Amino acid sequence: MEQGKLSQAIDHLQEATRLDKSYAMAFLALGDAYHKIGEKAKALEQYKKADDLFPPPSPSKDSEGGEDSEDIDLAYKIDTVLRQAAIDYEGGKYQEAHNLLNNKEVFRTQPVIQILNLAFIQGYLNNGSQMKKNY
Repeated sequence: MEQGKLSQAIDHLQEATRLDKSYAMAFLALGDAYHKIGEKAKALEQYKKADDLFPPPSPSKDSEGGEDSEDIDLAYKIDTVLRQAAIDYEGGKYQEAHNLLNNKEVFRTQPVIQILNLAFIQGYLNNGSQMKKNY
């Protein structure tokens, strides 16, 4: 995306988050836009806001058709946490990325998610000697 359009998107997303401070998807998209222009601190801030806004995983599913909505919310919550960890990783903060993933309740609630978490961590641990030295 060209820089001008990205800047325009950021302006619109900032306005959306100003108008609706509970709109997690706008914070997530704003984080992505900041990340694309290299503003990692701002991206991380927006991802954290989105993470706080997505509902926590529920221990039991609602039998009246709420599964799809809960699954989507859970997927976005997971995605938001992974994006935060990726920024830490890109910044050389390997232990912070590891801690974030290990301390988030969302990764401790479902076995499949735990496996994805471990695969994510393992992929980074095995990715280059620089990380192995710092981890």
